[in-house]
Amino acid sequence: MSSYLTLPITPSYGSDFSQKARRFQNQFGDGYSQTAVDGLIATAQTLNLEWNALSLADKESLCENFFELLAGSTPFYYTPYGQANALLWKCSDWDVTPLSSYTFKVSATIKQSFDITNPIIYIPPGGTWAPLIKDLVTGGVYLIGTESGVPVTIPSSNTTTIMVYYLIDVANNGVYALTCSSGVLELQAVDLSFFSQAVAYAVADQITGGTYQIVSDNGDLAAELI
Repeated sequence: MSSYLTLPITPSYGSDFSQKARRFQNQFGDGYSQTAVDGLIATAQTLNLEWNALSLADKESLCENFFELLAGSTPFYYTPYGQANALLWKCSDWDVTPLSSYTFKVSATIKQSFDITNPIIYIPPGGTWAPLIKDLVTGGVYLIGTESGVPVTIPSSNTTTIMVYYLIDVANNGVYALTCSSGVLELQAVDLSFFSQAVAYAVADQITGGTYQIVSDNGDLAAELI
């Protein structure tokens, strides 16, 4: 699993928060309309952060050595005020205002990130580590594993990781998102026509110690021994 940096300096209080739902809407006559959510993740957060009085060293740590390094393409972790879990964000816009020779004000707009390029994971035979997945209903975090070749979820104490895993269906060549709902692993078909490379997630069997590859077959979740 990728390991991402964490926002190095806590912003000042008073940052603005906004959230916008993506949706499809068909407008009919006489004022009638039909609305549906757009995709698995239909809402995303945007934050306008401010750091009111940073030293030169802190400004360089935040701007030159963090925002410029990530360049708006690599996500990072940050836990917004009033929220319990760290989320992934990207930042491509920030401003620096000198207040004196040694004091700076920094403002930045960060947007919640939902990357689809998760790495292939290999667990050697007998290993116990598995990918983490966020439960869409309970908010809990689960480990993805297998028991005698059957994909299962195992409760985890990690409460910060939110991942969506995408599988190429071996039968119909469709793309499915592996999600977790009330502790149950499910597959949901998604339209990712640009997603051309198959992704395989290997997990260790909790009973036999064998290593299995999580796959999709006509929308059914399966585990193949490797």
